[in-house]
Amino acid sequence: MPIHIVDSATYRTPNYYEFTETAHLDRYIIRARVRRDFYQQQSFARAHVLADDMTWTHLIDEDPHDWHPGTAPPRDTKLRPEYELAAPAYRLLQRAEQILLPCGPTCQIPDTTNEMC
Repeated sequence: MPIHIVDSATYRTPNYYEFTETAHLDRYIIRARVRRDFYQQQSFARAHVLADDMTWTHLIDEDPHDWHPGTAPPRDTKLRPEYELAAPAYRLLQRAEQILLPCGPTCQIPDTTNEMC
């Protein structure tokens, strides 16, 4: 089942910029949120899944060390957050798919709750 992007948004301040994508994946709604700060330790890339109670549940992170050095600093007035941060956001969505649908959309996970030890 392909990931279907349903919304994207960007946000900028003088100190950081951010890119968020929300997608449908089978029966799940997932969100990838990437923030690039001046400082690598204050930057993040996270994926969340929307729970039944309509709250976002943290799913995975991507280490800023893997993407921060290849992006423009926040005060670059010509940068476009959706281009700078698209790659880590996409990787998060792909990893979320691997976690939530490990064997495809028709995955049958065996019920082991009643097995004896």
